[in-house]
Amino acid sequence: MFSKTSFKKVLSVFLLFVLVFSVCGQFTRAATDDEIALQEANKKLRELNQRKAELEAQLSNLESQVKEAQSAVYDYSYRKNLVSSQIETVNSLIEVKNSEIALKQEQIDQKQVEYNENYELFKQRLRAMYMSNNSTTLSVILGANSFSEVLTYAETVSRISQHDTDLMNTLLSEKTALETAKADLEADVASLEEDKAELDTLYNQLAGLLREANSELSEAQALEQATQADYDAILAERARQEDIIDEIMRRASVINYVGGEWGYPLPYSKTYTTSGFGWRKLYGRDNYHGGVDISGYGIYGQPICAVNAGQVVTAYYGTTGYGYYVIIDHGGGYKTLYGHMSAIYVSVGQYVNRGDQIGAVGSTGNSTGPHLHFEVRINGERVYPYDYIPRFEN
Repeated sequence: MFSKTSFKKVLSVFLLFVLVFSVCGQFTRAATDDEIALQEANKKLRELNQRKAELEAQLSNLESQVKEAQSAVYDYSYRKNLVSSQIETVNSLIEVKNSEIALKQEQIDQKQVEYNENYELFKQRLRAMYMSNNSTTLSVILGANSFSEVLTYAETVSRISQHDTDLMNTLLSEKTALETAKADLEADVASLEEDKAELDTLYNQLAGLLREANSELSEAQALEQATQADYDAILAERARQEDIIDEIMRRASVINYVGGEWGYPLPYSKTYTTSGFGWRKLYGRDNYHGGVDISGYGIYGQPICAVNAGQVVTAYYGTTGYGYYVIIDHGGGYKTLYGHMSAIYVSVGQYVNRGDQIGAVGSTGNSTGPHLHFEVRINGERVYPYDYIPRFEN
């Protein structure tokens, strides 16, 4: 039987054991400055990667907005230029019509002059004929040798009078025709002026829309440039953090971890190996299993942890084979693979420490249920994982 004091001591040791035990089965120890710096750099790198993804989505959206604005600018510019060309055509037609109107007016004026001159001569002849009508007529009658001469004189006078009348009527008719033609031309000009007014209105509307589209394009381009600048700054900061990580890893050297203490990829509780390493029967056929399958009650979604420090060289989202899987390079030719994940928390190029969560247990790819397929590879050859990681069976 334990005494109360002994029981308290045992309990204290047990609680201390629980507190220092990590989620992935590693005993905690005081972190070095490099390890703390590495954790901080990796945390910043994850944040930067998240921000990078957000900016990429924004840039994609802004690129679409810029393209839409450019398309609108092109469309309004094209339509505005087309209307401008139509206005020029209408102006040219108006100018031609006005020239024709001016010509018709000159012809009308000329006909009016001819009419006035002939009308004046006609009046003068009438007055002369009236003044000398009696004596001339009497002289003709008395001097005529025959009645036919009298008739001929009368007919001549009548013809002169008719000629003058016909001439005046012809001049008036020609003038009227010219005035009608001028009126038709003026009607054409009026119609063209209406068309031009409509085109002017449309031109002004398109010019306004074009200004708005150019303004929207300028804003979208400015925002795109600003976002691109933020994106470039994120890339630069990512590169800086990666340099920090590279320097820390160079000092710490991943090689130092290889052959040292390796961790377990899953929490200890309720896990067991469901399929071992080597040849096995799968769907009635011989199949070489290059890793171990670890499962357990309620394991779906449980965290998967890196068994040693290293760099993520593969983070693949597949629907066959390993499904979602991650490969970590630990240096010295040592790599580990984590397959059938439901989620991946790391990205290629990212450095991780032993015990860092890299994903969650799932059943993606060729899987019959939730489990972790885990492999250890040395120089590309798959080896028995439990020669390197601790084995826990519950």
